[in-house]
Amino acid sequence: MSKKIKKVALFFLLFMFIFTQFSVSYAASSSFTPYKAVITASSLNIRQTPSTSGKIVGYYKKGTIVDVVGISGSFLKTNKGYIASAYTKKYTTTSTTTASRGTSFTPYKVIITSSYLNIRQGPSTSYKIVGKYYKNNIVDIIGVYGSFLKTNKGYIASAYTKKYVVAAPATPAPTSTPPLYRAKVLASILSIRQEASSSSKEVGKYYRGDVVDVFAKEGSFLKTSKGYIYESYTERIQDTSRGNTSNNVGKYLLVNEDTQLLLNTDGTHDERYAVKGKTYKIIDEQNGYFKIKMGAIYGYIAADKVTVLDYQVKDKLTVAWNYIYAKSSNSIYWKDNSHYINNNSASYGLDVISPTWLYMTGDYKNPSSIKVAEKADREYVIRAHRNGYEVHGLFSEFSADRAYAMFTNSSIRQKVIDDVVNYALTYNLDGINIDFEALGVKNKAYFTAFVKDLSERLHKANLTVSVDVTKITTDSNIYSGGYDRAALSKYVDYVMLMAYDEHYSGSKTPGSVGSYPWVDSSVKGLINSGVPSDKLILGVPFYAREFTLSIDQAVQVVIFNTDQSGIYSQPVLSDDLKIENATLDGSYGYISLANGWYTVEYNGGQAYIPESDATLIKIGNDSQTVIDSRALKMQAVADNKVKYNGRVYFDDKAKQNVLEYIDSDGNKRLTWIEDASSMAWRMDIVNQYNLKGMAAWQTGFETRDIWDVIKQKLK
Repeated sequence: MSKKIKKVALFFLLFMFIFTQFSVSYAASSSFTPYKAVITASSLNIRQTPSTSGKIVGYYKKGTIVDVVGISGSFLKTNKGYIASAYTKKYTTTSTTTASRGTSFTPYKVIITSSYLNIRQGPSTSYKIVGKYYKNNIVDIIGVYGSFLKTNKGYIASAYTKKYVVAAPATPAPTSTPPLYRAKVLASILSIRQEASSSSKEVGKYYRGDVVDVFAKEGSFLKTSKGYIYESYTERIQDTSRGNTSNNVGKYLLVNEDTQLLLNTDGTHDERYAVKGKTYKIIDEQNGYFKIKMGAIYGYIAADKVTVLDYQVKDKLTVAWNYIYAKSSNSIYWKDNSHYINNNSASYGLDVISPTWLYMTGDYKNPSSIKVAEKADREYVIRAHRNGYEVHGLFSEFSADRAYAMFTNSSIRQKVIDDVVNYALTYNLDGINIDFEALGVKNKAYFTAFVKDLSERLHKANLTVSVDVTKITTDSNIYSGGYDRAALSKYVDYVMLMAYDEHYSGSKTPGSVGSYPWVDSSVKGLINSGVPSDKLILGVPFYAREFTLSIDQAVQVVIFNTDQSGIYSQPVLSDDLKIENATLDGSYGYISLANGWYTVEYNGGQAYIPESDATLIKIGNDSQTVIDSRALKMQAVADNKVKYNGRVYFDDKAKQNVLEYIDSDGNKRLTWIEDASSMAWRMDIVNQYNLKGMAAWQTGFETRDIWDVIKQKLK
């Protein structure tokens, strides 16, 4: 090939490269017509740049409708970043969806009327269940297939739904004009009209139970913020005085009936419920609704569903950890109707449940293998939210070496933070509890910096953050030395003091898992170190520890104190029964003493010595050695007392009852009992030092009366 041809070819290739790059850039800007797309993947990463190597800056959930403002190769540009186009499909709000039978319709919303409704993979009861909706959930319908409706998550039976219409706004009353009063809608459906006339155009609907602000009365009609409604189908429930409305902000409300949380006052629901008996602080008040914070969400509850309290409630937080063995174990709990998550949280007095879901894994010698693993479950969260609980996933690490490898590798550290945040958002958690233990002094500063950065990310998502710490001690740099407790308290919402395991599985002496003096000094130590009391949560045990002790008794022998005596075959002073004359240098193994005679060991059998002629002496000391211990549920301790006819006595120092019995092997068993009385003084410590609340390890180990004590003391 000639040099001239080569130059032309090179120029042509260069031109095509520049043209291609310009075309991509141009397509992503001036020549591009923005449109909407719906996310088809369960979760789609948002990246900083249009590449799979671009930094992840967020994610969209399945069914989310996004504005596409540009195209760059196989990536779509949105207002938040870039997403892979392969996991989207074009969506327009004016388009109709064609059902499988060829009919077309306009998408609409329905409200679920049954207590729960199965979501299926296909339009038939023979299809696999892939999830659930719950009563009063509002769902977008995108297709109809016979008696089934298609949603973004799957198919549901139409028989358990009703059409939901969001009222179109009429000209609102000026916001500067307070309402005359509030009224509750009595009719199943009440039309909202544009003018105060039954012939006026219908612009929306209210539903039974809706609470509305009334701004004026015109004939038989009432003026609301959305239009006019018939007065005869309403009930006046709360009077106001123009320019002098009552201010309930800062007060507490008591929920009178289970009510699904509204994300706004137009009827959009969250999966969380405010359940009967729970109290919440009122953040704002508008249009017949109170704004509250429930977990990670700020939402609204109708005024007619609650009672505003005129007194200050005990605003103590109660938490319980739920140990989850494996991801498949979650179903054990949500299938169990007696488990916490399936029952009203107020009935226990329990606010937060913290399943052990996130944990570090990998080999510190191979840093690239280090990552966050999870065993979380969406159905567990849904059930918990339905019954008024917050769900704070526990995030654990128990390897100091692996923690150090992660802390000191910036890319792995960042990936761990990203993954924890993404898991929290994916499963719709309300918070994260950081449980890093046995870190050692070398990790102290690194751990504080890590908690700071992780907390900042979680707080941006409105998630609560807590960190677990031990009692301050000077004898364990491994367990105590890894925490800068005062510094950690600056970055988290709560510091959880694990005030248990005073005596643990490896203890050489038996004792309480948390005696009164030990717990009390633990709390004072953290407060004196700089941890604010209103951020401090007292960890309490729902378990006791039973210690097994082998008993080694001192040797006891009988010796003569006179040589004018003897050993007898029967406890009778008779020369005919004397076996042997006394000697001052002999000793005989002691068996017992009764009626003035020692029974002693003699030539493989036993014989008798007059008590007045002999002395009992002890050689050495009695000793007891701990040979084993085990954690027991509270009920198991009570069962052992009955089974072994155990003796119970009170330890004044520990402020606890102690169970003692001898087992079938002749070993002594000792248990410092955890019961209602020991829980009562623990709750008294919470109140005495004005701590934020309590956290219990672990659920299922307590007896029911424990919750009665907690409610009475903290709620």
